[in-house]
Amino acid sequence: MMKLTTHETVSLHEILMAKTLWAAKLVTMKPFTTDPELKNLLQQDILTTKTQLTELQDFLEQGAKP
Repeated sequence: MMKLTTHETVSLHEILMAKTLWAAKLVTMKPFTTDPELKNLLQQDILTTKTQLTELQDFLEQGAKP
């Protein structure tokens, strides 16, 4: 993989921060959700977001290498 440009790195960090905030909101909201279907959707989104965060972090680490 080619080294990421500064702009790409900054943009990916912004996405990572936004997804981290979103994951925190989902985790906070889930215990207060009474509808089982909505609770299930939130749980699915939590798992998906955590996977995406891991993938983005790995990608950033690889892209930062010369």
